[in-house]
Amino acid sequence: MGCDAICRAGLKRMNNIRDLLDDVLVNNVPGDFAECGVWRGGSSVFARAVFAARRVTDRKVHLIDSFAGLPTATTAKDIDMWSQMDYVSVGQDDVRRHFEAYNLLDEQVTWSKGFFRYSLPDLRQRMPDLKLAVLRMDGDMYESTMDILFNLWDTLSVGGYMIIDDWAIEACQQAIGEFYKMHNTEFELIRIDSIASYIKKVAEFSVPLNRQWYIDFNDSRAVEGNKD
Repeated sequence: MGCDAICRAGLKRMNNIRDLLDDVLVNNVPGDFAECGVWRGGSSVFARAVFAARRVTDRKVHLIDSFAGLPTATTAKDIDMWSQMDYVSVGQDDVRRHFEAYNLLDEQVTWSKGFFRYSLPDLRQRMPDLKLAVLRMDGDMYESTMDILFNLWDTLSVGGYMIIDDWAIEACQQAIGEFYKMHNTEFELIRIDSIASYIKKVAEFSVPLNRQWYIDFNDSRAVEGNKD
């Protein structure tokens, strides 16, 4: 794939986005598409294109990203290497231009800028009725994965899907496993390719979301910038 590509997901993962979106549309699973960690925006552009091709006008595509790279690790669960990778830093204006190039930038596309620990709570405040049908996670880190899970899992409709683009990363596997275990729930992991997987939300948790764990987790973390 050339250096000018707007997506590095590959054909299997792109087909998976299309298939899962088609599934929730056919089965009337309520909610939007959200991507946490968008890089150049290719997967979100594709999701918007699927909605356009299916003439879907009542579902949005939410892009959540710092648009300035990954954060410095704030816990011992992650190796602090991602923040040093300049190529993952892509500005919001660049991503907007990629939507514009396909005539897909409109009111169905929303933006939440900042590291997840800040931007996701802000998103929930701005959109208290947010409902998702497909959630695509590409946070690469334990802490980013936990931020996504604790802020967005309860917005995911039963029958909806959670795509873990970076399942091959051990820290992300650990976060997913711990999250489900602390809520006394097992999950079926479905592989997309050698890197990515997805999980179907078949039911709500039988216990309340353990928000106190997340509060304590945040209290233990170092402060990181890029709140805006």
